[in-house]
Amino acid sequence: MFRFLLIMFLPWLQMTIIGRPFSALIILALQVTIIGWLPASIWTSRACKQYDINRKIWADMERDRPYNRLSGSA
Repeated sequence: MFRFLLIMFLPWLQMTIIGRPFSALIILALQVTIIGWLPASIWTSRACKQYDINRKIWADMERDRPYNRLSGSA
């Protein structure tokens, strides 16, 4: 729920949180205009969805490694 509120009202902040500062600046410029607010929110929601997908992929890749980095065994 909190993420949804950030996407709707402060999309530039949400983009900064997920690690896209340059996109956040562009979205902030879009937010200055009322017309640009909706595209900024849509762009942020799509970027957050892609961020979640990428996190899941990286977690699966880490889990499926043949060795554990902490133990150092092969």
